[in-house]
Amino acid sequence: KLQFLYLIGSYRAAPPVPPMQPALRAALSALLLFGVAYADGDKDVPPKPKKVAVLGGGLGSIASVYYMTNYTGWEKDWDITVYQMGWRLGGKAATGRTMSDVTGSRILEHGLHMFFSGYDNAFMWVREMFAAWDRPADHPFQTVDDAFKASCNTGVYADMTNLSQPADYAAIEEADPLAAAWECLYTRVPPKLQKAPTPLGAFKAFLRGVADRAPPVLAADLALVLAAVEGVKGAPGEVLRDMLLGTLRPLQTLVKDMVDTVEKNAKAGKTGKALPGLWPPPGWCNAGKTELPETHAACEVFFWRATWMEVTAVIGVLADNTLKNGCGWEPVASDSLTSWLCRHNGPCNLRQDDLVRGLGVDGPFALVNGKLNQANFSIANVLCDGGLMRLGQKVPGMKHTSAAAFAYRMQAGMGEILFTPAYEILKKRGVKFHFFHKVAGLHTTDGETVDAIDVDVQATVAAGAASYDPLFEVQGLKVWPDLSAPAACDGCERFFSQLKERDAVVKQNINLESYYAPWRPVERKRLLVGTDFDIVINGITSGALPYVSQGLAAKNPAWAKFLGTTWGVATVAVQMWLYNTTTELGFKVPAMDPSNPSRTEPMFSSGPEPLDTWADMTHLMKYETSNASATKGGPQTVLYFCSPIEFDTTPGSANFSNASLPALQTERAFHAAAEWMEKHAHEVFPDWAAKGLYESLVAPPHVRGRDRLRYQFLRVNYEPTEQYVLSLGGTIEARPVPWAAKAGDLQPFKNMGVAGSHTRNGINCGAAEAAIASGLMLSHGVTNGRSPRVFKNYGQQNKVHTPSLLPAVGDYYPLAGSEEEALMLAGDTATQAHLQEGACPHGPAAQGGTLVADVVTVPFPRDAVERMLPKDVALADPLENPVPITFSFGSHTSVCNNAKDQAWLDGRAFNLEYDEFAMTIPGVKIRNPKPTQKQTPFTFVHRTYLSDPIAMVVGWSLSMTDKVTARFGHTANNTRAVFDFVNSNETLVSMTATATGNWSRYAAQTDVTAAKQTLGDLLTAPQLGYPEAAPGTGAKLFAVCVDRGADVSGVRVQPIAGTLQTFAGVDVVAPFEFKFDGTSAYRMVANWTMGMPNDCTPVAGELAAAAKEGRDRSEWAAGLPQPVFKTQKPKAKAKTPKRDERTTCEHGPGLGGGGGRNVFDMYFMLAETAVVEKILPEGVRLPKALRALPLTTISWAFLDQIGVCDNSYDPSWLDGRAFVMNYNEFAIMIPDVEIEAQGAGQPSRFFAPRLFLDHIKPTVIGWGFGIDKVLAHFDRDRSAGTWSIQDWNTREEMILVHSKNVSGVIPIPEVPKASKAAHLALRALGLAEGVEPPPGKALGLSGRGYGDDPHGQGFYICCNFEMKMGDHATVQLIEGDLTVRRPIDNGRLLKPFHAPKLIGMRLNSNWTMSYPDDCTPQQNGAGAEQRDAARRDAWVELTQALMAEDA
Repeated sequence: KLQFLYLIGSYRAAPPVPPMQPALRAALSALLLFGVAYADGDKDVPPKPKKVAVLGGGLGSIASVYYMTNYTGWEKDWDITVYQMGWRLGGKAATGRTMSDVTGSRILEHGLHMFFSGYDNAFMWVREMFAAWDRPADHPFQTVDDAFKASCNTGVYADMTNLSQPADYAAIEEADPLAAAWECLYTRVPPKLQKAPTPLGAFKAFLRGVADRAPPVLAADLALVLAAVEGVKGAPGEVLRDMLLGTLRPLQTLVKDMVDTVEKNAKAGKTGKALPGLWPPPGWCNAGKTELPETHAACEVFFWRATWMEVTAVIGVLADNTLKNGCGWEPVASDSLTSWLCRHNGPCNLRQDDLVRGLGVDGPFALVNGKLNQANFSIANVLCDGGLMRLGQKVPGMKHTSAAAFAYRMQAGMGEILFTPAYEILKKRGVKFHFFHKVAGLHTTDGETVDAIDVDVQATVAAGAASYDPLFEVQGLKVWPDLSAPAACDGCERFFSQLKERDAVVKQNINLESYYAPWRPVERKRLLVGTDFDIVINGITSGALPYVSQGLAAKNPAWAKFLGTTWGVATVAVQMWLYNTTTELGFKVPAMDPSNPSRTEPMFSSGPEPLDTWADMTHLMKYETSNASATKGGPQTVLYFCSPIEFDTTPGSANFSNASLPALQTERAFHAAAEWMEKHAHEVFPDWAAKGLYESLVAPPHVRGRDRLRYQFLRVNYEPTEQYVLSLGGTIEARPVPWAAKAGDLQPFKNMGVAGSHTRNGINCGAAEAAIASGLMLSHGVTNGRSPRVFKNYGQQNKVHTPSLLPAVGDYYPLAGSEEEALMLAGDTATQAHLQEGACPHGPAAQGGTLVADVVTVPFPRDAVERMLPKDVALADPLENPVPITFSFGSHTSVCNNAKDQAWLDGRAFNLEYDEFAMTIPGVKIRNPKPTQKQTPFTFVHRTYLSDPIAMVVGWSLSMTDKVTARFGHTANNTRAVFDFVNSNETLVSMTATATGNWSRYAAQTDVTAAKQTLGDLLTAPQLGYPEAAPGTGAKLFAVCVDRGADVSGVRVQPIAGTLQTFAGVDVVAPFEFKFDGTSAYRMVANWTMGMPNDCTPVAGELAAAAKEGRDRSEWAAGLPQPVFKTQKPKAKAKTPKRDERTTCEHGPGLGGGGGRNVFDMYFMLAETAVVEKILPEGVRLPKALRALPLTTISWAFLDQIGVCDNSYDPSWLDGRAFVMNYNEFAIMIPDVEIEAQGAGQPSRFFAPRLFLDHIKPTVIGWGFGIDKVLAHFDRDRSAGTWSIQDWNTREEMILVHSKNVSGVIPIPEVPKASKAAHLALRALGLAEGVEPPPGKALGLSGRGYGDDPHGQGFYICCNFEMKMGDHATVQLIEGDLTVRRPIDNGRLLKPFHAPKLIGMRLNSNWTMSYPDDCTPQQNGAGAEQRDAARRDAWVELTQALMAEDA
């Protein structure tokens, strides 16, 4: 097209048109006749993929590229080129290999790299890479668990300087490693994403840990504080905070006195157990360095210092009220961790708390310019934005976490575990890699778009830029070379020979990864937007950005602020290879499992400078080589050390012309290592000196003394690309998000995403998880949510994976390494593959998932079972005594719905993982069924416990079954347990189960087994739901049925044996113990589906088959062992809580359901009656009086819902589950409808075709009432009087209203004088007299099914809705300017429009809502029909009045 336009002179950017030959001119004259059509047409040319320039190959950018190419058809969207400085990928995480004839091939890192237990996004990426990676069958790392092993021996040092000690530093374990061995040693890589804890959830978990190990002098008070905090569901109120602080501050003073006491005792040579109250809890501390007894003073000193910090942290959170107010205010925003603790009377310097130093300084290298007196780690990042609390990982001293291991060690170099598979996968997919391409500058013209990128070609690859081969093989692994010293590299010729500049690079010994290298680029290229790139993924770290993006900073103040406030720190890394083991060197922490050395090798922090952190990394020797003949023996141990080091890292201050700096920094690393060995090695390894301090280092025999260090690995990470990113107080808000996902997200340049740990990614520190999370966030945004569909949400983005409303604690998942785990993950992998494509693979069913469950059948007396059933439900006749009840204990994964099917919940997607315990009664029937209802037996789920409240509410709303949120846990010996959600110490159920046979396919079973008898009840039989109603509420019971399905041919089962116990508190089930074996129990793995709810319409032929099945099942159950029922002690009568404790809901019993207070703006608008009737569901219509009018009044309501709660002590309502919610709501209301089949005399009902809410729990609860509720974002500007409602996923504005008050507040009785329209509206609502009106009726439609759903449009659900008026209800007259910007009912009928002047009113009142019923007309007392008629007359009059005013 452009060539044609160029030839005819219409393409202005082209050079002048050259002279044309006559024949060409004649041809063009003809072409001009249709040239415009040709230029405007060309519809069949497919769009070209967007060109993506990826700058730098670090963790963030490579993770983003991986997911941008991880869905079908990605190549039609993206053309990706990675521009990488030097010869390898990795950035700060890059690994190199020596190629030395003397020392062999050693792994060389930038520091000590591990994945901590909270790195869920990182593990998800690695799991997916290893599944996609094409590698040989004999590759050493066939699975993720081959590549990562749990690290189970982690501790810190107690700084005992100037105290009476054998040394200044003592190694401290939080517990005896042997005591925790069973829990940690065989912990595998986390199998799935865990939800990021909320700040409140993280605070509760932290407080549990503090209370857990409190000594007697503190225990009682801390237990009271914990109980009070556990009871709140939001930020503690002012009164509670004052009470808690009044308890905690005296404790803080006491703890500080304890710190002084134990330090004085240690200095005087006294140790502790003889001193009452000073010794830590039993087994908490292990002074491992010299096998000293438990009374060793270091344990006391460390424990009380740590307790001082922890109590201070609890005080700080409450005093600053960060749980309510966040951290975006002074002084919190600018506080560092140490200044914040000091401000709240805690430890004020690093020597006063070893735990602060280990976690808050040494761990994140949090020293500005590497100086010990400039510690700075943002407390806002710890408490509100990110850090360890958001990761939810296990840390020393914090036992209430879901992780058994503190960290996971890579079994080879980080580059070999992460970047080798990533490179090989992406290369195979078609991503282009241009090594030796250093970014020199980024440019912008308008300050909003990156226009150009300057790239220096450092060296020319002879075969073409994309043809460089960067890898070689060692011990079966593809690895990356270390080419930093070309002249001294023994085996590097294979790499340099690929470069045209080979001779010059080697001769001048040029390090092509160094900014300080005296080397001129071969060529400078300028990449142009629209030609060479469309989108930029900027993976260059913050240390280097000031030197390559000055042009961006000059035009964009936000970018300039980011560059100036995001600092890095230089670090020193030392690796030593020794002839001796750590045990021989005197380190006495016992090895927990000699067969798993990589899991038991120690790792310690907060030790002596200048190398404060060290780890035994001997396990890496397996994939290294050595030359024992050259060094007179091979290594027995590999030690890694790292620490910050002093170096000026002020952004933009480096002088790259100083070519001598690299050698100088290597010498600094050399002297740091020598200083540590000579001054401090004896504190860590008491026997090292006796072995020969330097002689123990592996080196050629002719090398003596300190010079043997030069055969180890020494480096300072001073290069701008190598500095570790700091999280300084007051700087986090200046960081850009990887890719903007919502209004307010900082993305300085619209065509550039930023990847790396320096972004606003929710963790916001230098961790690998932060960098990887940024890459996932970037890809998720760029691909519009296609890839990845789900990832761990740290609070910045990701609306796909909705976080739980309540923090999960100790959730049970299948035991690591078990066969059922592998089977479950296999099913999960298949499901997740569909989810990656944006679909849920459960066909037209409402939802489905993968389940692993232990199923036990217990024979129960018939009379006991009948007591469990609702009063309108009975056992079917074929079931005799006993009745077999199944108890199932399982885990669900990838539970999802068909998000793209607009008929189901308006396409609302969910993807849940949760644990479940269920009690299922087979063979029940409706006692008095309607003629249209099934007469066949159903299954009835008497009680279900779930770990996820979203799954609980979804299940309740769809199937009307009794679901309760609980806590799940597991212990040793395959014992699983369910705990009460509120009182986590109360055990409800426990089960111990072990496999007694092999797995087999269910379809292949021929014997009469437990699976044959009961599996159909759990997976395929229709399920009956029957919600109970509170006495006296008038709510009528009704039945709900759900069809279920499973591919039975794919189900696998395995016999099990063990013990099931229930305890007091499991509803009406008496406590019992049941010992089972393979005759009554089995383990199953299955994919399952659940359909839309229906009204129990019968299916032909079911009755006879069910009768025979019931008789067979009863005969089988009669031969099973009997449960042993326990004597149940009568429960003590619960005390009635005080009203001001906010534990009761003020909206009952009344109608029974729940209620709240609302302030809502209601506008009245005329719509064509014919259109309104099209909006109504099939079988629903307007009443005759309204159908006779050409126009109908509908209302648009914008509501503030306040204090919405349920009757938490009413056991018939959601099993007494309490909630209190505040949320915004928008509703379209058709004020009066009727059900055609019910004819005349039915009550007046209103119908809402669409509601938007900004809170998931009332949204899902609404589904149970058959109401079409959808999540949306609400933006309010009360000063301007505007409401803006935005799409939940895209933040696209859907509805905007501007409100204007036209009156003051008017009492209800005075409304007629002020506004005829408002008075008519109040009459229509039944509110005109200002007294308590009779309940209104809301109509819902459940089971709005698919086209092939045999139950069609489902069934009706009704509920009563009552406005509580009294003397407080008021009205205010308003006018509104309403704009609907896009269709808001999936494009069916509610089109965009603008209504510039709507009449409305603001109503302030209380309300209650009843249980749902089946819409059977009920008696509402004398005069009900007359009141309904009066309401309808008012709607007619209001419509006529609006028509007269031409509204």
